[in-house]
Amino acid sequence: MKYLEPVDLVKFDFLGLKNLTQIDDTLKLIKERYGKSIDFTQVDVDDKEVYRLIQSGDTLGVFQIESGMFQGLSRRLKPSCFEDIVAIIALGRPGPMESGMVDDFVNRKHGLAPVTYMFKELKPILEPTYGTIVYQEQVMQIVQVIGGFSLGEADLIRRAMGKKDEQIMADNKEKFAQGALKNGHDEKKARELWDLIVKFAGYGFNKSHSAAYAMLTFQTAYLKTYYKHEFMAAQLTVESDKITKVAKYIQETRNMNLEVLPPHVNLSVEFFGVADVAEPKDNAKSTEAQNTDSSQVDFGIESSEDSSPKSSTTKKIVFGLGAIKGVGKDVISDIIQTRKSGGEFKNLQDFVQRMDFSKLNKRSLEPLIKSGSLDNLGFSRACMMKHIDTICEIGRNKQKLEETIDSSLFSDSKEELSEVIFDFRDIKEFDTKTMLEYEYESLGIYITGHPLDEYAKEIKSIKNVVGIDKIEELKVGSSVMLIVKVMSVAKKVGKKSGKIYGSLKVIDLMGEIEITIFEQGLLKLDMLDLNKPVVLKGKIEEREEENQVRVFDILPLEEAKKQRIRIEYKERNDYVEADGQYISKEDFKVADIKEVGFGHGCPLGLVLSREISPKQLERISASAKSNAGERELHIIIKEEGRQYRFKSQFFVSDRIKEDVLAMEEIEGVEWLDLVEA
Repeated sequence: MKYLEPVDLVKFDFLGLKNLTQIDDTLKLIKERYGKSIDFTQVDVDDKEVYRLIQSGDTLGVFQIESGMFQGLSRRLKPSCFEDIVAIIALGRPGPMESGMVDDFVNRKHGLAPVTYMFKELKPILEPTYGTIVYQEQVMQIVQVIGGFSLGEADLIRRAMGKKDEQIMADNKEKFAQGALKNGHDEKKARELWDLIVKFAGYGFNKSHSAAYAMLTFQTAYLKTYYKHEFMAAQLTVESDKITKVAKYIQETRNMNLEVLPPHVNLSVEFFGVADVAEPKDNAKSTEAQNTDSSQVDFGIESSEDSSPKSSTTKKIVFGLGAIKGVGKDVISDIIQTRKSGGEFKNLQDFVQRMDFSKLNKRSLEPLIKSGSLDNLGFSRACMMKHIDTICEIGRNKQKLEETIDSSLFSDSKEELSEVIFDFRDIKEFDTKTMLEYEYESLGIYITGHPLDEYAKEIKSIKNVVGIDKIEELKVGSSVMLIVKVMSVAKKVGKKSGKIYGSLKVIDLMGEIEITIFEQGLLKLDMLDLNKPVVLKGKIEEREEENQVRVFDILPLEEAKKQRIRIEYKERNDYVEADGQYISKEDFKVADIKEVGFGHGCPLGLVLSREISPKQLERISASAKSNAGERELHIIIKEEGRQYRFKSQFFVSDRIKEDVLAMEEIEGVEWLDLVEA
């Protein structure tokens, strides 16, 4: 970094930004849909609506200012001109945020603190930033105007600030003071000004850098303000390889009251796009729709069986066909080209008749069905999955027949001979749970619903829960609590330690993440019902330059809710403690004795040795499921004179005792009646 300048070479930094692709994709969508080209050199950079968006802090997707920190800064600073955006880019860093510099800037901008200048010559330099030194270029001007430095000497000061070279700064202190004195300025005040410059040097920023970034910030904010659908579709396309970011931006589109549809053969292109979807004149469903699950998306597409009148259209963002796992580019291209040349597919028969089944096979047809890409074509997903082999066979036979006719003398009869007829009838749609599972399997993300939707209120009631999408913004060492659904558990053995550990794939409403847990956590996880949400408590660690969660506690959602209630009762001093439980005084008066932790409904403790294996725990879990009852099952692991106690999510009857004792491979089992809930 310091070797080029001495030999008179100029260093150039070329920064490739995906946001440039995002802007370009948005402009292409606008051109395609509205036939207009946007020239940003002609756009008013004082557009009030754009600044209203930035001031609101709703800047997810807006270049450089989409993080939680920048959203908060935008709300506080409330930029009203382009200079303010430039300042936000420079101020939104740990140094200025922690030094009090941001507070000074905000208070002066909003008239809460006076704007003063140590020397009158500083006003033209510092007026755009309300008397606060924000940029390195301002320092260059100050040392030149006040201290009499040449432009070359001023640039050396800028470089020293950028490299945080304290020695060069110290060496120039006396020179600045004497230069100021020579120019007729008070020496004492000049030395005070130099001390401010040195303090600033720790977090000074280059204005030319900020200004270039601010232009992209304004452009993306402009597009989000006036072309919401196209902008968010382009944003989703750019981030399509990162599931957590896709989930985050889909949630943002919903916050913007925009709808995102699953992929569909009549609407989708390869990537995310925008489509005008016809809205029914009323909400009445066709006879076929009444036999299907309500979670199936109505794409507003008329099939041959649906002649209900359509009225106005609504803009919607549509998943691209390229997002479907297992569907190759040849098939995607064939779907799009066939639709362009012959119009929308009227029904499933029309789709099979027109598609090239030398490219489309069962492996690609199945994810098309599961993702909802063939919805509203006359048959439910359940029906198409049931008859998928028949559909493929008809398609292949049609293909062979067409190829035979193409090479024969009777090509005029091709259309008649290749007519597709299905001899099966529609059946009831899959239930919502199955539809969502297939959606996740084929797309890697939930669109029309989420397994945690039914728990959303409970999750919201628990304080300090962090979304997966926020993990990358947290400081290393921060405590974190996630409420997630465990999608998969891969048990592994450490090469060096020989210890068992697990790799979890977990999701929440905002994304997914891989988390490593160790043997003790696996033991606890084995006793939880993974069809329900679990709570992970841990700390943020940095591994391979990325934030990771180190889990130190795993518990069911119900237990987290109980802990929250206990904490609230403690804080209100409005509780009684009974055998480890915190019960509100009001509830205690009417509580059944079982709820306080006594009698037949008290927890049942299963004492196991440390050597218990995951396979043996699976057998105990199966027994717990088949012996359901009123007693909460607790697991107690003995190890070197200590005991670890875990609450499971199972409520069991006493029948489980005999069942587990009969398992010969599990030794040293003890049962305890517990009084503490």
